[in-house]
Amino acid sequence: YLTELSLSTCFWLRPDHFRFANAQFAYLKKLELANNTHLNAWAWGELHQFKHLRMLNLARCSQLINQDLKLIAQG
Repeated sequence: YLTELSLSTCFWLRPDHFRFANAQFAYLKKLELANNTHLNAWAWGELHQFKHLRMLNLARCSQLINQDLKLIAQG
């Protein structure tokens, strides 16, 4: 099983890629999303599907606002 995935600085990343990753890597524990400043609330909403996720790196995602962080934390 793949347990760690780095998608940092991936300008092409979209919310549907999270759905695909969750389907392919159901036991993912660590996800790196640093420097993906183009991602928005639609993308963050998809993170709740990663049931085994224990570590999420959102460093330098300056577009995040409090509401986004609440949405992520709910997952």
